[in-house]
Amino acid sequence: GQIEIVDLRTLAPLDEATIFERAKKHGKVLFITEDIARNSFAESITGRIQSECFEYLDAPVRVFGAKEVPAIPLNSIMEMEMFPSKDKVAEQMRKMLEY
Repeated sequence: GQIEIVDLRTLAPLDEATIFERAKKHGKVLFITEDIARNSFAESITGRIQSECFEYLDAPVRVFGAKEVPAIPLNSIMEMEMFPSKDKVAEQMRKMLEY
């Protein structure tokens, strides 16, 4: 499978036209963020994508972000476990492509 990355440089203004265009073109969206995914801005955007592009989607729009923990760990090993890494993102992309 092939992927296309849309890097949101700004959130205000949000380039909804590009986001919706790419979602319609590819049919699958994986939104990656360093924030905690639950109740986040990323979830808000993915909800808008699903609302505006539903008939074009081949899979649910997913958000992949940091693990929800009480505080950012001070230990570097635990911090690496909390945040998305290239291996974790690759696994999420593989799952999305196989959906």
